[in-house]
Parts: sequence; structure tokens; C-alpha cells
Amino acid sequence: MWIAHARGIDVFDATTAQPIEQLRHRAVDPLSLANAEVRDLLIDRAGWVWAGTFGGGLQRINPRPPGLQSRRFDPLQDAPLTQLSALTLSAAADGGLWVGVAQNGVVRMAPDLSIREFLRSDDPAQGELSGQQPSGLVEAADGTLWVATERGLYRRALGASSFELVSGPDFLQGAAVRRLWAGSAGELWIATGDGLFRRAADGRVKRLANSSGQRVGGPINALALQPDGGWVGGSAGLFRLDAERAALIPVEREVAGQPLRADVLGLLVDRQGQLWVDADGLHRVVDDLGSRVRLDAISARHGFVDVAFGANLLDDSDGRIWSHRFMYDPQGDALHRLGRAEGANAGTGWFRAFAPLPDGRLVFGATEGLLVINPDRFEPWTFEPPLVFTELRVDGEPRPLGPLADSLQLRPGERSFALEFAALDFSAPELLQYRYRVEGRDTDWVEVDADSRVANVGGLWPGDYRLQVQGSNRSGRFSSQTLELPVRVLPLWWQTPLAMVLGLLLLIGLTAVLVVWRERRLQWAKSRLEADVQARTRDLRALSAELQRKNRDFEEASLTDPLTGLRNRRFAMQEMPKEVALCLRRIEAREPAAAGHNDLVLFLIDFDHFKLINDRYGHAGGDAVLCQFAERLRGVFRSSDHLVRWGGEEFLVVARDSDREHAADLAERLRSHMATAPFVLEDGSQVLCTVCIGFAPFPLLAELPLSADWEELVDLADHLLYAAKRSGRNAWIGLFPERADALPERSSDWCEPAMVRSGASRLLSNLPEGRVLAALGETTERVALGA
Repeated sequence: MWIAHARGIDVFDATTAQPIEQLRHRAVDPLSLANAEVRDLLIDRAGWVWAGTFGGGLQRINPRPPGLQSRRFDPLQDAPLTQLSALTLSAAADGGLWVGVAQNGVVRMAPDLSIREFLRSDDPAQGELSGQQPSGLVEAADGTLWVATERGLYRRALGASSFELVSGPDFLQGAAVRRLWAGSAGELWIATGDGLFRRAADGRVKRLANSSGQRVGGPINALALQPDGGWVGGSAGLFRLDAERAALIPVEREVAGQPLRADVLGLLVDRQGQLWVDADGLHRVVDDLGSRVRLDAISARHGFVDVAFGANLLDDSDGRIWSHRFMYDPQGDALHRLGRAEGANAGTGWFRAFAPLPDGRLVFGATEGLLVINPDRFEPWTFEPPLVFTELRVDGEPRPLGPLADSLQLRPGERSFALEFAALDFSAPELLQYRYRVEGRDTDWVEVDADSRVANVGGLWPGDYRLQVQGSNRSGRFSSQTLELPVRVLPLWWQTPLAMVLGLLLLIGLTAVLVVWRERRLQWAKSRLEADVQARTRDLRALSAELQRKNRDFEEASLTDPLTGLRNRRFAMQEMPKEVALCLRRIEAREPAAAGHNDLVLFLIDFDHFKLINDRYGHAGGDAVLCQFAERLRGVFRSSDHLVRWGGEEFLVVARDSDREHAADLAERLRSHMATAPFVLEDGSQVLCTVCIGFAPFPLLAELPLSADWEELVDLADHLLYAAKRSGRNAWIGLFPERADALPERSSDWCEPAMVRSGASRLLSNLPEGRVLAALGETTERVALGA
């Protein structure tokens, strides 16, 4: 029950008639009644009390139990304090609070937040602390009060009357102190603008580095101590505190698979062991992976993107997370903003100025006093404000629209309107949110804030629509009720159904005429295009045939030796893999008894003393001999065999689908023909030349067709060729491996004399076997020495 009178307002319990509160005008408090003489009272739909005063205007009062209270500076009760800007806080052993006050010193408050002790900064009795402004303070378990200023660290022992200087301004390497924490082992943790320090109980001070001993700098904003270490946050990121080694271990942060780079402003390990992080918004650690943590971005999920939660994180007995700016309830996943309407009237909050009290209250320092939160008495704002239309403009011109209007009709030609609306929540109208849509046209809501609460609707075609508007309360929760306004847009004459039908018929007729004309035009263009295409096609076919012929000629030239007309080495490198693959397929398909009758036989042929021909008859004479030799090769071998000028006066013949047992006959035919038929030069001179031949079959062993490739076979034939030369020239040597169990590492080792003598390989030649074996031994020895 509220009673207004000439001295203010008295509030009584309506059941017991006991007084609850007295509201009076106080000249030193701008938030008190503006005038003592209250003439009228009104309770609105939200439950707020409006007071009309005589000469003091209209004021609004929140009658609900205050979950948030502001302990503001009172010049009368707090004297000789000149202000109450609470820079740093620490809980006191008696259940009260230590407060570092800007430009005043340190005060100790009782549990009821009245000032019990004032340590003035200009009081010489404070010893070394005199004249200093505190930047951090903490009361240790043994009753020692620690205070940090820009000039050093000070200590007042329990029962002492003054402070002593413990460390000078350089004891932290010149870094400014931001906050102090007292450890359970008598140590002191010191957060600075350039790293974290630990002062041991014996007075030794150490800067904390990372696990590699590297310096960790930058401002330190938060420390959450645990029995086994804890967590540290600052501009350099998030760290795990290894208290035993006094080391900071970097921890990567990840939100929805993306790294989080924002500064860590606040940390809290709640009573259930859950880690909370304020880094441009509140985050909850959902997965601790050691060197990396995964975070749930709570603030961003509730629409507060890149907005700090408040840095000063505390929790209550119900598990809710608090700061001086927000409260988050994990059980209902609800985020509440704390402002003046909730009772936060202590000014702008100071980061790192906060402390919990033993009775469960949470205290935060601010520029104009202390914000005191009693979590048990806090009630979220659930009021659903009514929504009304306030102003209408059609095509930019104002038009009357009463608050009880049930519809809107736009005249022909009018296609747009702007309708202003308002939610009647006067507690914090600047925090209200709105959204609207036009049913029948829009599928999504258009969201606007309190500064632009207008539905701008344009481009409406004649017809019936329905404008829907919703508004939120100051907590951002939209009302379950929707304000609707039927809208009818009248058509112009050409927008009527009859005009549209006539226009459609006219359009159909014009379209039919256009289609006929277009078809004839297209038919004529098609005939011309077909004629052009046929002519171009003939030209392109002729050009394509000519290009294909030239490509074939170029390809043939690239694979042919220009002097002899035989194939060149490039041809062999290109075709031999195909011949080998074909041969292997035939081996797989035929019966074992047919092995050796469809193989490849490689002959490597070289002139004897060809250099003497060039020296005596010149290079022209040598070229004539090579050309005639190519003709003789064509006479000895089949047209299906590959005849290749391997290089200089050396030739490679690949006899395809041959019986390896007939290879010696071919070699002898070529040798004897060369030895008995002289070459005739252009000047009539006759030159008799002999050749040496080395040959071997592919595969070397029918049982092991993959034991050697064709290039190894050429190498084996080369060994046989040079053995023929060392045997006296004008000779041929062939080799046929017989035993698979004697397979050597290299295919060329088949021609070692020991392999022949043991029967592992069979030797064929037009020369005596003894001379050939001696030459093979010399060849093998020279190859080994060269290798």
C-alpha cells in the first residue's frame, strides 16, 4: 500500500500494515523524489508506480523487491569521502568489503555497506601508502591487507596501524598492477599491464613464462585459481596455469570450428567446475582438449555479437552467471541485460572490480558507487507490453489513424504507406525491439529497433493484405500477442478485372501476329544459315583432311631415319612397349608347348671398320653404303619386322612372331650376304663390308616372361655384338637362356662363360665356341671394370 503526502511517500504491507519503506526528497541524491509534496499516484500495467509531485514533475518508481541495489555516494553519510568511484574490491574477513576509491584511498565497509574504516590517501598515519591511489587490493587469509599502487606493493599486517612498502615501483619490471589475488599457500598473484607475476611467501617475485621459458607479455585481465593450477586470460589469449612449474601453457580457442582471437576479459570456474570465458561475449567451455578448447558462444547466440559480457564474472548458488551488465541462466538458456530499470544506477562499471560476499550477494565497483546484486531476490522482467499504432503516412503524407482503427484502405494509385507503432513498456523504451511483416506478401519478419519503429510498406498490388506487428519488452522477449491491421489497396481503372481481361486478349492477338511474322523470318534465316553451314562444312572437311594428311606425314617423318628410310630410335622407344605387351598377351593365351614359336627376336647389327670407309670414300660414300645396307635388310627380313637405325652404323632389327630357333639362320643369311656382295658407290667403286651381329629372344625364358624387359634385351645383344667383334669380326653370336633356376640379377649376366658352361644358357655362333667364350669373358670383365 502506497500513501503519498506532503513529505513524500510511505509504503506499508497491505496485510499487516507494517511500514516497509519511506521515499523522501534528498537534495544530495538526484535519484530520490524530485519534490517532497506528492499529489497523485498511479500503478501502470507493468506494475510501476508513477508519482506526480508539486513542482517536481512526474517520476516513475519500481515497487518490486530490488534484486539489484546501487550503493551510491552519500555526501552526508560518507563524509569525509569526496566520491565513491570503486576502482578495486576485495572481500573482508568480517563479511564486509575493502574498496579502493579513486582520489581518496581505501575504505572498509561493514556487511550493510556502511563505512567502518577510512584509510585516507593523504593521511601520513598510513605510512608508506600515504599519497597513493590503489590499483589493486586483497585481504589474505592471515588478515594481511595488500595494496598495489603505481609506486609499488604495500602491506599492512593484522593489527598494524600503517602500511609498509614491500617492493618498489620496479619490482614488476615497471608494469602497472591491475588486480591482486591471495593464494592458499601464502603466495600473491599479481596481474599487470604486462604479464602475470607470483610473489612467493618468502618475498621472491617471479614473472610467469610459457612452458618453453618464453616471456608472456600484454595485459592480464583475469585469473581463475584452482587447487591444481587454474586459468589465466588477457590480451595474449587463454592460458592454463601450471602452479607447480609457475608456467603459462597457451590454449587455443575454437567456436563452431573457427578460431577465436578476441582478448580474454574475464574468467570464472563455477561451483560445478565449469569454465566460463568473456571474450567479446560470454562463452562456455564445452570440450577441453588439452591444448585446445571448444566454446559455446552464448552472447552471440542471444543476439549480442562482439559485446563484452562485463568481464567481472561471478556465479550464484543456482548456477547463474553474473556481471554488472548481464545475467545468464544456463538452466533456461536465458540471457538478461541489467540496466537502470533493474536497479543498476551506480554508473559505469570498472573491469576487475568485483567481489562475492559471504551472504551470497555479489558486489561490483562502478564510477558512482557499488552495484549490489542479491541473486535470490532477482526477478526477470516478463511483462508483455501492449502494442499500439501511433502515426500513419500514405505516400509520404500524414493521414489520421486512431489507436482503435480496425483497417486501412488505400485509394486507387496509392501503393505505399508508413505506419509507426510503439510498445507501452516505459521502464526502458530504448531497449525495446520490434518486427513486422505483410501477410500475403512477406514470409520473413522485418526487425527494427526502438529508434526506427516504423513499418515501411510499398509496391502493393491491388488486393487485401494484413500487416502484423510484434514488440518485445526491455529484456528482448517478444510478446505472444500480435497487433494486426487489415489493408486493402483499391485498383486503378486498368487494374480492374475487365480491363485486365481485355488487355490480355489484345496481348494474345498481338502475340499471335508477332509469332507468325517471327516464324517466317526464322524460316528464311534458317534456309540461309543451312546453305552457309553446308558451304563451311565442305571447306572444313577439306581443310581437316589436309591437316590430317600433314599430321600423318609429320608423324611419319618424326619416326623415320631421313638417310636410310628405316625407322629411327624414337620409333623403337615408342613401339617396343606395345610389342612387348602384345607378346606377353600371346604367351598367356597359348599352350606351354607352343612357347618359343611366336616370340620377338632382337638383332643388334654393327659394321666392321666403318670408319675406314668414311676416311677413304668420304661421308657421301659412307651414306651410300648405309642406304644400300638398308635395302639388304629389307631383302633378308620380312616387311612385318621392324628395321631401325639405332645410331650411326648400328642397326636394330625386331623380328616379330618369330621362331627363336630360326634366328641363327637369319643372322647367317645377313652375314654371308654382306661378306660376299660388295657395295657399289656412285663413282663405280666397289666396297666389301662385313658386319657383327648379336641377337637374343624375348622373352628370355618362356617360364618367366617378365624376368627382363626389352631394354635389358638390347643390352644383352650389345654384349654379344661386342663379343663377336673381339672374336675376329664378320660373325654373329646368339644366346638362349635354358634354366629358370639360374636367373641372374642382370640379364646381361646370361652371357657369362660360367652360365654357358653350366648349361644355364645356350650359345649359338658361326665361330668356334671356345673363341666365343673367351671373347665373352673379356667383354664381361671390361663391363665390370667400367661399372
